[in-house]
This record gives sequence, C-alpha cells and structure tokens, in this order.
Amino acid sequence: MIGDRILELRKKNDLSQEKLAEKINVTRQTISNWELNETSPDLKQASELAKVFNVTLDDLVGISTEDVLYDKVNSIEEKSNLILRKISHLNWISLVYFALFLIIILVLWNLFCSVYFANTVSATSTGIEAACMIDDKYYKYSVMKNIADGTLSLSTTDNELLDNFNISDYDDFNVAIKEIEKYVLAKGGKCGIDPD
Repeated sequence: MIGDRILELRKKNDLSQEKLAEKINVTRQTISNWELNETSPDLKQASELAKVFNVTLDDLVGISTEDVLYDKVNSIEEKSNLILRKISHLNWISLVYFALFLIIILVLWNLFCSVYFANTVSATSTGIEAACMIDDKYYKYSVMKNIADGTLSLSTTDNELLDNFNISDYDDFNVAIKEIEKYVLAKGGKCGIDPD
C-alpha cells in the first residue's frame, strides 16, 4: 500500500513526519494518516512526495513497469487459456447441432421468402388483346381489368378510338373488346383476337 511505501521512503531519507509535512506543505497529521493507510495523497501531493524522495510515481506507489507488464501478460495468457478451454469443449456433436440449427434457419427463411414474395408479386390485372388492321395500319388493343377494384383500362395507339370510345361504360373486358372489334369492322378493318 502507498502508506507503507511513504513510511519506508521517509525513514530511508531520514525525515520526520514534521519535516516531510513542511516540505510538501501539509500537516504532520496528514502524513500520519497516509502512513496508516487511512487516507492517500492526491496526484499533486504524490508528485511532490516523489520529488522529495527522488523516485518516480511508480516507485512511490510500489509499482514497477515490469510488474505492470508481467500482470498484463499473465492476464492475457489466462484469458487466452480460458478461451481455448471453452473452444475445446465444443465437440463434434455441438457442431452437428449448430449445423442443423443453420439448416433449419435457412429452410424457414426460404419458406418465408416464398410465401411473402408469392403474396406480394401476385397478379394485379387480367385482360384480353386484339390485333387489328385498318387501312393497312396495324393496331393493338389491350383491355385490362384491375383485380382489386374491377375497373377496366384501354391501351392502344389508335388515337381515334381513344377519342370516341369510353372504356368506363363497360365492366367486362370481353364485352369491351367485342365493341372495339365492331368499331374496326365498321371502319373497313379486320381483327383477330391475339391470345398472347
């Protein structure tokens, strides 16, 4: 303890408690308390003590650099040995259990992904297409029905049909495509249902 070291160094330097107290500007009682290990000097007081005794702070507290390094190396070695002992307790059965655990996790993940993505990538619409010719121009008419709300939508490059045909008048895409075919026939064209 530091108090024992202060007592040892004070006697070695042939100083009384009073003389030492005067040199570092504390009371004799403070020196006595330190030597009895009832209190300890603060860092500034310890520095002053080290100067008076002509020692390093490490020497004052009784710690050598070699001791610190030795303790650190021993601590690291003990921790390393503990880790090695724990690793050696892992036997092949533990490894088999771990492998089975990983396989189960992978199977569950695969199942989750297949269910999740099957539900999120489901069809959102269904429909029918017609390929038609009017005045030697090819037109494709796509009528799609949104599965969620049942509304129909029309896609085509025939702008005249888009201007004159109201898809919202229909609720069945088969009926709507038949009306489009009638429109094409009335314009002198021909249609054949393109099944795609």
